[in-house]
Amino acid sequence: MQKLCVSMALCTASGLAFAQAGTSVTLYGTVDGGVQYQSIKIPNVGSQSRTGAHSGGQTGDRWGLRGSEDLGDGWRALFTLEAGYTLQTGQHADTQRTAFNRQAFLGLGSKDWGTLTLGRQYGQGFLYFSGIGPFGNGFGLGSQSVAFGSSLVRYDGMAKYETPNIGGFTGAIGYSNEAGFGAGTAWDDTSATALAIGLRYAGGPLSAIATFDRLARVQTPANDGTGTLKAWIVGAAYDFEILKLSLAYGQDIDGRIAAGNTLLGSLGAALPAPNGRYLEGFKAHNYLVGATVPVGRAGKLLGAWSASDSNLDVPAPGGNGIATQHGFSLGYTYELSKRTNLYAIGTYLRNAAYIDDARSQEYRVGLLHRF
Repeated sequence: MQKLCVSMALCTASGLAFAQAGTSVTLYGTVDGGVQYQSIKIPNVGSQSRTGAHSGGQTGDRWGLRGSEDLGDGWRALFTLEAGYTLQTGQHADTQRTAFNRQAFLGLGSKDWGTLTLGRQYGQGFLYFSGIGPFGNGFGLGSQSVAFGSSLVRYDGMAKYETPNIGGFTGAIGYSNEAGFGAGTAWDDTSATALAIGLRYAGGPLSAIATFDRLARVQTPANDGTGTLKAWIVGAAYDFEILKLSLAYGQDIDGRIAAGNTLLGSLGAALPAPNGRYLEGFKAHNYLVGATVPVGRAGKLLGAWSASDSNLDVPAPGGNGIATQHGFSLGYTYELSKRTNLYAIGTYLRNAAYIDDARSQEYRVGLLHRF
C-alpha cells in the first residue's frame, strides 16, 4: 500500500517520502536566505559594491528527488534528480539548462559490490573534499573552491563506479566522453573527455582524501582540441573535540578545472587564468588551513586561510601585475534544530584571480533550513 506524507510533521525521516514494498522516493532540499554586502576593486579597471538580500549564502538553494528500489540479494536500483533555484525570485538557478541542472543520474548499488551510476554527477573533488575544510564548498567567497577549483565541478554524461566501504576506505572512478560543465558556465565543451578519481578515508576523528581530475580534448588557442587540464588535491581533517583542524594542498596544471569566474567577471576584467580554459605551462599551488571550534552546545566558530600561488608571469592590461591569491574567512553557525541554523561569515580576498592588489570583501548573515 502506497503511503504519502502530506505534512512535514507526519514524516519520521528527512524529506517527503513515498514508499511501497521496498521502493522509496524522497523529496529533499534546502532553503537559504539572508542579507549580504559585497565589494570588489581592481586597480586600473574599476570597483563595484552591492548590499541586499541573497540566496544560498551557506549552501546553494536546491530541491530534488532520490529514489531507491530493493531488487533482492542486496542489490538496489537508485536515482537522483536535483535542481537549483534562487530564493529571492523563485527562478531556476540556471535558465540555460533543462530542469535538473545540479544532478541527474541513475544506477545500481550493492553493499558488497559498490555502486555504478550514469548521468550528470559531481566529481570526486566535490564529494570527497567538501567535508575537509570548515566552509566546504559553500559560504560564497569563503568556499574552498575559490582556491581549489576542481572541488566544485559537475560533469555531464559521466559513468562512475564507487567501491563499498572497506575498513573506512572508499574509492571512486568516473569517466565522461561529453564532459561539459553545462551551458552558460565558464566551460561547456561537450567534445572533451573527463576522468575523475578519488580516495577517501573516514575513521574516528580522522578524515583524509585524495582526488585527481583530468580534462582532455579541450580547445587550445590554435583551436585544435588537443589541450589537457589536470588538478589534484590531498587533504585531511582531525577532530580533537575542542578543535577540528583541516589541512589541504593541491595543484592545477595547464589551466584551472572550475566552472565559474568569481565576481571579477562582472567588471569585464581580463582574467589572467580564466577557469576551464587551457593555458599551456600554467601551474598553481593551492593551500588551505582551517579550524572549527565548538562554542557552547549549538554553536561553531569557523576560520580558514587559503592561497593559490601560480607561475603566471605576464602583466595584465593597465599595468596590473601577477600575485598570489590569499583568502581569509571567519564565520559562525548556530543550530536552532537538526534542520535549521543561523550563520554569519566575513571573507577578505587579496590579489583575487592572481591580479596584483585586486581586493574583494563579502559579509553574509542568514538562515538555512534543510528538508
